[in-house]
Amino acid sequence: MSPLKTIPALIALVALAACASAPKPKPVTADNDSAATGAAAADPHAAATTGKSAASLAPQVDTSHAATTPDSFTPDAPPPPGVAGPDEDVVPLDIQNDGKADTYKYFAHSKQAADPAAAPPAGEAPATPKEVARLLRKEVDLNQDGKTDMWVWYDTDGNVSRQAFDLDYDGKVDLITFYEKGIVIRKEVYHGKDKPDTFKYYEKGKLVRVEKDRSNDGRIDTWEYWEGEQLDRVGEDIDGDGAVDRWVKPPKKS
Repeated sequence: MSPLKTIPALIALVALAACASAPKPKPVTADNDSAATGAAAADPHAAATTGKSAASLAPQVDTSHAATTPDSFTPDAPPPPGVAGPDEDVVPLDIQNDGKADTYKYFAHSKQAADPAAAPPAGEAPATPKEVARLLRKEVDLNQDGKTDMWVWYDTDGNVSRQAFDLDYDGKVDLITFYEKGIVIRKEVYHGKDKPDTFKYYEKGKLVRVEKDRSNDGRIDTWEYWEGEQLDRVGEDIDGDGAVDRWVKPPKKS
């Protein structure tokens, strides 16, 4: 065989080896704000609007359960994937094309009335309301282990209203992000407990304050104030009375 004819075969072998050795997503922590944000940005399912959807991927839907809403969501014991509420339709997708569902989208159906300004011509019947499907929420398996690692809820305008992440793939939520009109306003961080111990607050999408419970007694004892994406000052509660006893001014970054 001539050297020219062997080149395509070599390229194919190299491509197969690269795919086989491609690493799965690595766990990250929610303490680093940029790392947590990066986890969402790196989600290969976030921008995907299509994927294999077939009857073979359909989950065993138990419609006796209520839909998983942001308020009913339990971070320490998330629900299994693919469980739809009685008023939801679930669509499983295989974004990774490995024959297994890794994303579930949940829809609600409603009637959309005709535009009242668009009156029908004389003698014609009014337009019939259209059936529309609105995306309510989404579940994503980021590392292909069969468990959900990201939960997303949407508001009535289609904007993300809340996201939850299992960043270290241990089956428990580490981070919940809250949005208003698609803009982040707060993040709650969990460190192996059933309640958050770190709260991050945002204005116009920028971090302005962080509150922490360092003593694990359920009360905030550390306050960080941020200005211009830099830590400006830190207040500390030393005696546990809920009030700041000491202010620390960190050095400014050049």
